[in-house]
Amino acid sequence: MRINIDKVNNVARLDQENYIDLLLKKFDMLECKLVKTPIIHILNHIEGVQKELRYLQATKNYGLKFKNNYTIILN
Repeated sequence: MRINIDKVNNVARLDQENYIDLLLKKFDMLECKLVKTPIIHILNHIEGVQKELRYLQATKNYGLKFKNNYTIILN
């Protein structure tokens, strides 16, 4: 989990981009085809894992932003 703090705008952002990159590198999927939806139902376990990694690659820049007024924003 990475925490970025923007003192100018009073925002803290949490994300897992670094962890996802390590996971994708471990399974040689850094350049994989992206998918926009997570796994739903796949009979083959390997295909399911690959689809989930593709989803993580597509969404690795998502995170949570916390503003000083306690607003939480999915970003």
